[in-house]
Amino acid sequence: NPPVDNIREALVFSLETRLGHQRNLLDETPEHARQLVADSPVLRDAETAAIREMDGDLRAETVDVTYDPGRTTLRAAVENVRAATAAAIDDGADVVVLSHRDAGPDRVPIPSLLATGAVHHHLVRNGLRNHAGLVVESGDPRTTHHLATLVGYGADAVNPYLAYQTIADIVAGPDGADP
Repeated sequence: NPPVDNIREALVFSLETRLGHQRNLLDETPEHARQLVADSPVLRDAETAAIREMDGDLRAETVDVTYDPGRTTLRAAVENVRAATAAAIDDGADVVVLSHRDAGPDRVPIPSLLATGAVHHHLVRNGLRNHAGLVVESGDPRTTHHLATLVGYGADAVNPYLAYQTIADIVAGPDGADP
């Protein structure tokens, strides 16, 4: 079979993703419309920043998905992320951004696929998964396969910020191309 072509098959195929509380499909109410609709599950930096700053009808919360390996283990760090995400949803967050932005010399990022899968299944087990959208803001994803596996493991949207920074670096300078 040829690959799926979302442009020419727009009547039957869409990359659109919805972020927010997903309510009962069998009982439609005006509250069902309280979601953010994105044209693609792949978000640019500006789109992710706008989601992070939402604080009106929809509210977003950012959960740091990095840890200090000198102070805690990877297992404990994953448990902390799971608990922080559930707490954010309990506090009313409609979208949770799992972010690697605080990675640095003293903060190691939890692999995004591990963090996403762990959070997704924790929320499913606790009956919270449909209460909020998950956005992964990570330097890990660099290929379409990486993006697809993150979506398959529970991410509603992904911001591969390091891939975008790499593109910007490649096209920078006098001989650069249009990003």
